[in-house]
Amino acid sequence: TEYHKEIEKCLITLGNEWKSQRKIRRVYRGSEHPLSIVDPRSKLVVNYQPDVYFVLRNNKKLIFEVLDSEGEKQDIIIADVIRSFLVENVDGLLFIHPGPESVENRILEALITIYKSLVSKGVDESELPSRKKTGPRLVTIEETHNACEMKHKLTQYADEDRWFKSLHSPKPKAA
Repeated sequence: TEYHKEIEKCLITLGNEWKSQRKIRRVYRGSEHPLSIVDPRSKLVVNYQPDVYFVLRNNKKLIFEVLDSEGEKQDIIIADVIRSFLVENVDGLLFIHPGPESVENRILEALITIYKSLVSKGVDESELPSRKKTGPRLVTIEETHNACEMKHKLTQYADEDRWFKSLHSPKPKAA
């Protein structure tokens, strides 16, 4: 949809600006450069194509999924959550959506349920995306009609959520 294209284009533009400012290392469209989910034993690989992702300076990834018509389908949200949680070194997963609040609730429900289920099954929280950098972010359809306004909104989210700051405490180094 037009909404999807405009958000993706804005994220790529911002990513390239932030790359030139050395806030991030790289910006990718998942369709052109998919992320790999690797089985460590067999080395089998499943590719995951998020809409856009940034490789941060600490080599962690910040994944963006743009929801428009998919927002009504929780199975698509669940699939995106699970795939992103299985990729190595993901710092955050952000779902950008145009509303309404029911979409935001669907996203939160999927994120919280899957996150807590994985932790209760023994997955270390440090292996999962940061909860502070993961969740729904509202960008209305009207905001996508004004490139400056949309860019401002996404930059505001980046500042508020501290996209470029490491929130995980560093792991102690072995002596």
